[in-house]
Amino acid sequence: MGQSIKSLCLVIAILSLPVVALSLATNQPTALTWSVRIASILVCSVSILLLSYLMLRRDKVPDYLRRIDRAYYNCRGLCFAVASHNASGIGCIDIYYQNMHENPCFGQIALRLTPSLIGGRWIPEPIHAMFVCDPAAYGLVRVPIAIPEKKQGRVQYFDVGAEVEYPNGRGALLRFRNGRLMRTNTNFSNPTKQSLGFLGLFVLSPLLALMARSDRVKVTLPESVTSTLPDHVQQESLTIWKLGDPPLQTQ
Repeated sequence: MGQSIKSLCLVIAILSLPVVALSLATNQPTALTWSVRIASILVCSVSILLLSYLMLRRDKVPDYLRRIDRAYYNCRGLCFAVASHNASGIGCIDIYYQNMHENPCFGQIALRLTPSLIGGRWIPEPIHAMFVCDPAAYGLVRVPIAIPEKKQGRVQYFDVGAEVEYPNGRGALLRFRNGRLMRTNTNFSNPTKQSLGFLGLFVLSPLLALMARSDRVKVTLPESVTSTLPDHVQQESLTIWKLGDPPLQTQ
């Protein structure tokens, strides 16, 4: 909702500026010109002031996710970023997450290896991470993966999707930086594109082509890790910080 209001304010400000300029350029303004001049200046000023307020609001809780990735994704209030880690010789995909709201949520994040032009997916099945996120909590899901030696240390792209549910409603917003809007769900499809239907297929085909592409993340895979996973290694989830905890030290 906050991102929508910001976007609306920005559009109104951009559209009203030429009207202000044209009305001020008139040498002999009529009563109508004065009305347009005053109205356009008021609309432009209010939209800029509101946009400034929304952009400069201070978070009520720390934005720990920004330490991991300043361009993290946002799925309806659940934000997340993807990284990698060498856990004692085992390669892991780390999914960091943080709740923007005062109520808990159920989150699910899916990653699917983006196939290369000359090869398929060396991770054949999508990675799914499901977790409960407490109010404003910051946490981590660590997913161990077997990484072939020739892939270690290299950049890899993953298609990504997410879904979130707030059983008790989202409640008050505690962090105000929106991040990047997550467009795709855990099936790697775009519900917005599908809802446009048959008409949108012809009228908005260039836009649909862009929207059809899954959201993606870029990950540099760890080095010096095993290419086969031990049987006992499993996915783990932990809460790093929650409301009421002392602030985390800056890393």
